[in-house]
Amino acid sequence: MPACTSASVINHQRRLICAVMLPAIALGHALGYSLDLLPAAALPILFATVLPARKLFSTWPNCVTILRTLLAILNALWPTGSPTLRCGCGIAFVALDFVDGALARRLKQATPLGGLLDEEADAFGTLVASTELVRLSLAPRWLAMHQGAAHYLFIIVEWLLCPGFEWHMPFARTAAGVMGICLFSACVAAAAGAHTAATALGTVGCAVNAASFTASYTYLAREAVRRRRAASAAAAPPAAAAGPEARLVFATVGLLDNVSGGYIFERLMWDGLLAKMRRGGGGGAQGLPWPVTPELWLTLTLTLTLTLTLTLTLALTSTLTLTLTLTLAR
Repeated sequence: MPACTSASVINHQRRLICAVMLPAIALGHALGYSLDLLPAAALPILFATVLPARKLFSTWPNCVTILRTLLAILNALWPTGSPTLRCGCGIAFVALDFVDGALARRLKQATPLGGLLDEEADAFGTLVASTELVRLSLAPRWLAMHQGAAHYLFIIVEWLLCPGFEWHMPFARTAAGVMGICLFSACVAAAAGAHTAATALGTVGCAVNAASFTASYTYLAREAVRRRRAASAAAAPPAAAAGPEARLVFATVGLLDNVSGGYIFERLMWDGLLAKMRRGGGGGAQGLPWPVTPELWLTLTLTLTLTLTLTLTLALTSTLTLTLTLTLAR
């Protein structure tokens, strides 16, 4: 019971933070400010009011997470004009992300609050990086804006459509890593003057993020539909019990009632196949030895699409990085 209560409290805190951060992004954009300015001013206030203040600095991993969050906030409120310093802040932010996770595992201080802090720090760091892409015109504006607001938007949609949705993409970590590499490489390429390569890398990074969240939205919608169907089925009157399932039996001679068991050859494999075809609806994609549901087709399609996207992204990133290195070497 305490674990359940703790999880519900963390979810409530996460939703409150996102419910403030998302309008702050929209309002800042409408007023002509950078995407991360108003959220950078709001995030410390949210941490101090929504989260339990006495637990914020209760563990070393939490302290490191708050430190890297402050680094991103300072970079958003007082952006420096030096590309080198901005890249250095980005490297420090990513390095501290590895440090707080390693400390939490090493000291056995992983807590739900620490997970929430880490999640919100990552989301705000992505927002700051997206603002940099918009400022340098390294990606389509709408795609970069979606990348910055994607986490906050998804949490709000999940809250409204499917509360308690706990599914996470198996490729989320890989997609986040590819996105981070692309964004950092784009900033380095822009600082080196290779604007075409920087734009390509920035666009690919945003596209990987969009593909990741597209899959998440798809699974969220599927879960919402499943819940509504389950609720409708529970409210409907019970259906009449089905009769015994028919079986197909092959006999060598005579009718089944008039021959002994020694003369009956029953095709068990064929019988099982037909039974599975009947359960799947028979014919088409569902007339296979296993029930192929639309959800399974969707899962396979998304998995294949994302795998191909990540493979092409890695190949493109490697090619552009090699090209940039050779250009700079000359």
